Order: sequence, then C-alpha cells, then structure tokens
Amino acid sequence: MMWWATSGYEPLPMATPNIHPGLRTYRRHVYIAGGLLLIFVGLLIIYYHMGTADTDVVQLPGYHSVPENDKL
Repeated sequence: MMWWATSGYEPLPMATPNIHPGLRTYRRHVYIAGGLLLIFVGLLIIYYHMGTADTDVVQLPGYHSVPENDKL
C-alpha cells in the first residue's frame, strides 16, 4: 500500500513512467538491513570490550598498563 493510499491525497500522473516500481520496497529493505547491521556491530563491540575490560588493547600515549600476569 502506498503512503498516499490512506491520506486522501491523489497523486498527479507522472510525466515519465516509473522505471523501477519496486525501488521503494528495495530501499526500505536496505535501510532495515543497514540498521540491523549497525545494531549487530555495536553489540559485538560492546561484548568485545566487556571481555577486555582489564587489559587495554589500544595503548594511549604516555600510558602503560601492565596485565596482572606480568607484574613482578
């Protein structure tokens, strides 16, 4: 169902024929897939950082963390 089907708005006939009639549905699928991918990547990053909370993967300049095993 088109967005104008329930609003009482009747669109004007297009000057050029619609070459891609399924483009609107395809674009919606791309948006949904992209959103799900962003959520998945975000959760993966959060899960990864929860597992590496005690050791720093990225060392900040001038800051050195020593893991518990390497302390003398």
